[in-house]
Amino acid sequence: PRPAPPRRQCLRPATMADRQVSSEDPPCAPDCGTEPASPDVAAALAGLDLDQAAAAAAAAAGEGLEGESAADDADDDTGGAAAEQPPEERRAAVFAGPEWNAPPPAMYDYETEYRGADGQLNDDEHKAVLRGKVTNIPARLFKLRGPDYLYGDKLNNLALKQPSGTAAYACVALKVFQSSSNLTHGAQKIGPLKDYLAKLAAFDAQHGTPGGDAPMYLIASWTFSNFFKTEYTSVVHVLRRTMKIDSSGTGDDPALDRAFSRWLALSNEQKNDKLKYACIVRESNEQLKSAISMLGGERPVLIGKRLTTSYFRGDNYLEVNMDVGSSNVASMLNGLVLKTSGKLVIDECWCIEGQAADELPERALCAVRWNNCSIEGCRQLLDRDGSLAASK
Repeated sequence: PRPAPPRRQCLRPATMADRQVSSEDPPCAPDCGTEPASPDVAAALAGLDLDQAAAAAAAAAGEGLEGESAADDADDDTGGAAAEQPPEERRAAVFAGPEWNAPPPAMYDYETEYRGADGQLNDDEHKAVLRGKVTNIPARLFKLRGPDYLYGDKLNNLALKQPSGTAAYACVALKVFQSSSNLTHGAQKIGPLKDYLAKLAAFDAQHGTPGGDAPMYLIASWTFSNFFKTEYTSVVHVLRRTMKIDSSGTGDDPALDRAFSRWLALSNEQKNDKLKYACIVRESNEQLKSAISMLGGERPVLIGKRLTTSYFRGDNYLEVNMDVGSSNVASMLNGLVLKTSGKLVIDECWCIEGQAADELPERALCAVRWNNCSIEGCRQLLDRDGSLAASK
């Protein structure tokens, strides 16, 4: 078991709407032993640039340590660009980085608040706060292949599946873009995305990473167009790695090390045989529920077998483009989602399918929830050169 993270000052703002904290931070319950940051502190942190924000976060953490000095903390952070973050600091580091200063939906780190076994919030007040936003959720809400799955006597044996461990990546941004040009390989074509990846790379160089040789960022994009191919839309998830994943098998999860490194080494066509997608519809209208049921329900699928899927590797990222328009059935479902997205709560998960005993149990790459996000309302127009033009 990993050691518990050191106690530190809770940086949770006084209001839920301004929350900007790590999922490693304990909830601010009466017995949690921490105090919420004042509104002035929260406002000050929100206005800092990257260097100032990092310094402020380090200072706040130092003030909250018990039995350790700030000097001791400084000694632990001298690794520079090559520094490898201890496991207990990785989740905190994910959300200490630069924010994507583009239009909504807002990305909230809200994972620890989903305490119930079913992933539901315990009060309606929180639901109102999260409406129109995207959150990370506990990966345990998805049941994936367990260590003995391949020894079962039938496919999709739920008895041999188990809740996923903590996701290997966390979603740090999610945006929707529209252009008159094809947006496949958005990391090269979408100006705001290129700028954001550059900021993230600079932040990693200064503050360190979880270590390992897997891509630091995954970009998962749903792409689709209108019938005349004059309007293209891309729903872009930016996922930042929070675990050490290494092809040598020295990462945090040896089974994931093997499954992920083998998958990366495959050709693009072969990658489609192992990349799995699952969703859980929490809230929707009856029409959409019926359509999903007709298409096989919420069972995990090899997404590359259903949709034309392309892969692009950059210096610090791997981009996966899933073309919704490549399937007539998916296009029909996509039309329903576009019309009803403002009333939809849906959980998404990607993972690498464990097809050998030493690749099990499976672990989610990420787990994300859309909370009543209207795709039409979130859509941002791009010029032909990929720069942000105007809100639609």
